[in-house]
Amino acid sequence: MVRIVMIVSFLGLMKLSGQSDSTYHHCYFPKNSFSGVVGVSLNEHSTGIALRTYYNLNHRFCLGPEFTLFSKEQSNPELNIVGHYIIELGLIGLYPLVGWQFQFGSEADAKVSTEEINNSPLGGIGLHRNWKTWSLYLEWSQPIRVDSHDLWSLGIMKTF
Repeated sequence: MVRIVMIVSFLGLMKLSGQSDSTYHHCYFPKNSFSGVVGVSLNEHSTGIALRTYYNLNHRFCLGPEFTLFSKEQSNPELNIVGHYIIELGLIGLYPLVGWQFQFGSEADAKVSTEEINNSPLGGIGLHRNWKTWSLYLEWSQPIRVDSHDLWSLGIMKTF
């Protein structure tokens, strides 16, 4: 239900007025700019806070780390290194994402407790809409491994 509310909220905000300044585009980012992101992430076990930063190599392609810290012990913190390629679709930007996920966790044994890092390729898709230097995004991603879970994220982004 929460995922449906996230999608409907995102689509409702897309109807807001367009850009009034020709310096900024409704779905592309300025070349060599940085974007800082704060968002909410949901997986099958819990809700988390996502902190991200991207370097915009050009107006269509960005790279950066994403860190998500979840609220419950069933979900371990994640660090993703991803790339996005933005495709303009009317008033929104659509982007496939590819990258690598590092999930940090602990495995308790009766005698020994060890820290474990699970890592795997990551894929997904997202939508975003810019209003000058601010953006709103909705994203789905999935690590490519047997024990993985999908992740939905909704957040705001500021481009510098």
